[in-house]
Amino acid sequence: WTASGGTFITETTDPLFGEQSGSWDSNASAQTLSSQLVTIEKGFIGKKCTADIEYKWASGVAGDLSFQVVDQVPNILATVPLNPTTGSNTRKAFLAFDCPSVATDQLRVRLLSNVANPALIVVDNAFV
Repeated sequence: WTASGGTFITETTDPLFGEQSGSWDSNASAQTLSSQLVTIEKGFIGKKCTADIEYKWASGVAGDLSFQVVDQVPNILATVPLNPTTGSNTRKAFLAFDCPSVATDQLRVRLLSNVANPALIVVDNAFV
């Protein structure tokens, strides 16, 4: 994970799943937390694809953060505003989109801060 701003740390004390999660505390609008780029597998070219991420965001405000899939340009292929969680519960954000039609295209998932100082979010199990 790479944060364009704010603070990202690997959470090993109380991870959502497995050995570790990540927590991100954005401190400005338009900051992103981005996964690494992955190359589209040949079998997915031009087909319907999905992305999802598990998160805990109990102090969040609906829409302060968005979950997105972007390509290497980065063009936004799909986006959804996140909703807060309750207590220690997690939630899954899910996106369905058309995979690119070129084998050399790459994708990543990212979180986008839509406000100046959204609440800290803990993320885990992100897939595209």
